[in-house]
Amino acid sequence: MLSVLSNDAEVGYYSTAAILAALALLISPLIGRVLLPLLSRAAARSRAEMFSILRRAIEVILLLVIPVALFMGLGADIWVPALFGQAYVPAIPGLRILAPVFVFTYLGSVGGSCLLLLDRAWRLATISLVGLVLNPVLNLLLVPWAMRSFGVGGAGMGAAAALLLT
Repeated sequence: MLSVLSNDAEVGYYSTAAILAALALLISPLIGRVLLPLLSRAAARSRAEMFSILRRAIEVILLLVIPVALFMGLGADIWVPALFGQAYVPAIPGLRILAPVFVFTYLGSVGGSCLLLLDRAWRLATISLVGLVLNPVLNLLLVPWAMRSFGVGGAGMGAAAALLLT
């Protein structure tokens, strides 16, 4: 949608921010390969055990991901020019907005797994469908507004804000 609503330069700035922000997803395979089977076995024994493991898992995830998100967001003015050059400085605000998205991504992944284990697949499907509708609507509203309001790099800020809000 960003390429339709803006120009190639804006897509490049946003892509730069998204590439750096995706580094926060490095521990996501652990959730699918370790946490989900562990929660499954615990749920088969008792819900209390499952929720106990879930609480500890959320604590560990937050302890790992929040510092990475802060490191990425607060250090955006260092990382972007160092890795991509001065031409990509307009990507800095987009990266700052994208950095906290991954905290919510991890929590959503764990929450979605938990809903599946509790036989609430339809609730998870409903939440996902709302997100599928909400994200493009927010992009349609925020990308043009941010481009006008913030200038160069603004479209990426709008797209990042739409993702964060979704």
